[in-house]
Amino acid sequence: MEDEGQIVVSMSQSAPSFGKKFTDLIHLADSLGLGRSAFSTGFDTLVVSTGVSYLLLPLIDQAAVDGAIPDARKLTAILEDADGEGCYYFSLDSNSADAVAHVAKTVSTGKRKPLSPSVYMGFRGSNRCGDGGI
Repeated sequence: MEDEGQIVVSMSQSAPSFGKKFTDLIHLADSLGLGRSAFSTGFDTLVVSTGVSYLLLPLIDQAAVDGAIPDARKLTAILEDADGEGCYYFSLDSNSADAVAHVAKTVSTGKRKPLSPSVYMGFRGSNRCGDGGI
């Protein structure tokens, strides 16, 4: 869509629906190659859906996000048990003084597309998203 010579992109999604709190954090940590201490204690880990169900996993800092090494077999089994189609792990650390969204990574189980790691970054004035290895 064009708006006064600029391209405007928009998206809509369903209101979020919240699943139950996920409590098997030891196996989840193992599936991401992390220690249990990498998980943030300030937020619950749970499946949330706005059309696609993702297990939202808050990590303690950016180093934990960067250090995660997902094991596809283990993580897929956990997500199937949790009724999630992917795992979105993130930190509230900012990687830039101008950031309005924080770096996070997501891994899809392949229910809708092949297993796919991605890196998401949001910066003031734009939303940039690019695929990246984990």
